[in-house]
Amino acid sequence: MYLVEIIIDGRTHAKLKSNARMTAELEPGDHWMQAIGGGLSRVINFHVEQDRELAYKTYFSNWGILGGGLKIVPI
Repeated sequence: MYLVEIIIDGRTHAKLKSNARMTAELEPGDHWMQAIGGGLSRVINFHVEQDRELAYKTYFSNWGILGGGLKIVPI
């Protein structure tokens, strides 16, 4: 329902709508990813190893103050 902007290391990589996908090729090392959407944002830090793929998904949780809002989770 909301457009979610994906920012990796300070650069916008995508603006996603429902069920959209994106890929980003990153150098090995430490990086950060921010997802912004629906007036909310989340930031995660992650480490990329040589020749390894990481996968994350974003979604909105309806749990409110019990842990709801915009989520970024590994899959």
